[in-house]
Amino acid sequence: MAHFLFSANASVNKGKRKDDYPPLLADIVRGATDSIQALNLFRELVVGHGNSPSTPGFMAFDAHVGETGCHLRAGMVNDIFSTYRRIFRTNANAWKTVEIWLDETIIRLEGVITQARTACARLTKDKVKPSQLGLNPKQETPRKILLLLGWPEPEQSFRLSTIDAKRGDVFEPSTSGSSSSSLQDEKGTEVYHSRAVWDVLDSAILARFIIYTYILSKYKAFSIYNGSPNGSLQPQAADDFTHHLMETCWKLDGKRPGLRRLDNEFRDLQVWLSELSCAWLQSLAERSDIPCDMSRSVTGSNCILFPQTVLLTSRVHSLISGTTQRSRLGLNAVACYPGYLLEREFLWHQATPIILVDKHFCAQGPLVSQTFPQETSRKLINHRLR
Repeated sequence: MAHFLFSANASVNKGKRKDDYPPLLADIVRGATDSIQALNLFRELVVGHGNSPSTPGFMAFDAHVGETGCHLRAGMVNDIFSTYRRIFRTNANAWKTVEIWLDETIIRLEGVITQARTACARLTKDKVKPSQLGLNPKQETPRKILLLLGWPEPEQSFRLSTIDAKRGDVFEPSTSGSSSSSLQDEKGTEVYHSRAVWDVLDSAILARFIIYTYILSKYKAFSIYNGSPNGSLQPQAADDFTHHLMETCWKLDGKRPGLRRLDNEFRDLQVWLSELSCAWLQSLAERSDIPCDMSRSVTGSNCILFPQTVLLTSRVHSLISGTTQRSRLGLNAVACYPGYLLEREFLWHQATPIILVDKHFCAQGPLVSQTFPQETSRKLINHRLR
């Protein structure tokens, strides 16, 4: 379970009954396996080796979050990969720090997989008591189980000196020593990362974004519902993969565990990513050149044009905060229009090549393509881009 390995809420501290130990260990193996795949693909895409026809490429991070903000994740992926590709190309020492963190994280995840498989086999095949493995005989928290499996999350801060703080698009990378962004309570106990802040140079944020989006894309499927395309997550696919990974080390007594645990896992990932998506828009607002007239047109408030950039930024920032809402399922979302303007401005500053794809689904099958004269095609494209 990736949301336990890379925790983002208090569920990692909620006790599990002893009967839940085997499925929890199995889910940890699956979560660690998915995490390794996500981090390896991240590295391959940064260095330019992971976007061949044989790999999913950037589509592997097209997460189904559930708040109709897929375009935001595309911009966030652009932001992260642009930053780390710049590090890779311009500063070998800075990229070496990233590589060391990636290697350490993957090695620890591989160790967790080995230990979790061994523990599950001993519990279900050898029928040893949980206490013989260091587990509480009645219930234990996922955090304590992960510690027994040898998992502390490696954390690193990749600090950069920003030359253009306004644009955020010119960097001079420099390495820094290891620093943990884990919060500590008064007793020194590690606290989960409950606050989603857009800081791509913090390994805790980077890992969660890369891994969460990868999982919510991997177990996503599309279907047609009432004539319209519909995306949904498939917990059964995740459960099948879990049992495939544990085929030789998990002896089931009876039927398979239910899928509610996977629904809860997916929801935790979705909630955190929805919060991070809002945080990304807030970060764009802080670097925005959008005039405060936009704030006046949306909120109806009086707006005086000040030459100071900080005042304009403050108004756009307030607009994003004021239009953020939370659904009954816990998902956060910013009003579409101001968010769209900020992302469009960001992509313009990035000078990112963009292909706009407009898909239409037809009940009669694929439509026959039409050929237009060159001038007509140019006018049609210009019209759609406005």
